[in-house]
Amino acid sequence: MQNSQTKATYTYIADGTKAGVKDSAGKGFDYLGTFVYTNENNVRTLESTNFGGGRINKTNNAYDINYFITDHLGSTRVIVNSNGEIKEQKDFYPFGKEHENPNLTSSTNRWGFSGKEKQTIRDLGYWDYSARMYDDFLGKWFVIDRFTEKYYSLSPYSYAALNPVNNIDINGDSVWITQRTGFLGLGKKQTLLYETVSFLGEYCGYEFIGGSWIGESLILYSYMVKYKVQPLKFTFIFYKAKDNWTIQNFNFDNSLIQELKETAEFYTIKGKLNIYE
Repeated sequence: MQNSQTKATYTYIADGTKAGVKDSAGKGFDYLGTFVYTNENNVRTLESTNFGGGRINKTNNAYDINYFITDHLGSTRVIVNSNGEIKEQKDFYPFGKEHENPNLTSSTNRWGFSGKEKQTIRDLGYWDYSARMYDDFLGKWFVIDRFTEKYYSLSPYSYAALNPVNNIDINGDSVWITQRTGFLGLGKKQTLLYETVSFLGEYCGYEFIGGSWIGESLILYSYMVKYKVQPLKFTFIFYKAKDNWTIQNFNFDNSLIQELKETAEFYTIKGKLNIYE
């Protein structure tokens, strides 16, 4: 709200996924999985959908494929179409504010800094990180980090642990460190080990938690990576199209509660059956 006037109204489903946003006139966007629709007075029109390399935009009766060229932070720096034509160029200051350069090609693309969507409804200008909205002018969040009690040395409003050159906030509550420092060797599969910021302390090794398989070409592995302050759970999805394994997806968080619950339930069952090792 601004001056007692509602600028934008957001709708979310039960798990916190954004379902839509509208301004006071009823214009906005609806989000259905990877598909984005424009919504004007409850009339939906397909706008775009994302794919691994960018976005596919609906234009009249055709589809325009746009490929995103990103930097090490995942920020969209250049967009080209299927003919190699440059559709957009962007430069960013460290905390996400765009350079004002009339010599760069611009477009209506909303996905920019660290790959997040800019909120253009009523010119809000904030970046949507799912857990929180980010103001690149201030370089801060509007609300505190839900994990703030774990990182008392950092301001709960600080972005990327105050190191936006190397780090990003994945969802507004988890710092992703982009500076690679080593490898964890897993036979033919290799997973990246990233340097953690100072609040996690010294790296103390890792332990395998578990894995699951879908056929012979898709594997999920989880590890507990130990730091002096606390452990982190790393999850990797490996994919093998032919002969070589590649990392299909990668994420980490600091929640190991589910694994602890499953272990506790397992040993409770063993105890009831009088099975001991």
